[in-house]
Amino acid sequence: MFPAGPPGAGLILLRLCATGMVVGYAVSAGAKVPNWGFLLLLPVAFFLLLGLMTPVASVGALSIQGVIAWKAGFSGLPCCVLGVLLLTAVLLLGPGAYSLDALRFGRRRVIVSRG
Repeated sequence: MFPAGPPGAGLILLRLCATGMVVGYAVSAGAKVPNWGFLLLLPVAFFLLLGLMTPVASVGALSIQGVIAWKAGFSGLPCCVLGVLLLTAVLLLGPGAYSLDALRFGRRRVIVSRG
């Protein structure tokens, strides 16, 4: 669940790109994003960047990205699609070994005894 080494480093880069895409597009959309969208975006981006509660942060960022896409219209659709794809990848792959989720939950070995 928490891959280390090069796959873990790749997940750090994926989380960084997903966070940068959502925050960058929200800033570039400017006046079209409601103020509450920015207030929700900051903690979600922080959690996503650090790998804290990654599935919850990914779903939150996906919903904020959806609102931004709806407000921005068709002009920014390619950036929104890329952000949604990155966030979906983070949601499905997890945070990786170099995250706060890995520190909180750690790797565990489950041994199933027979009988």
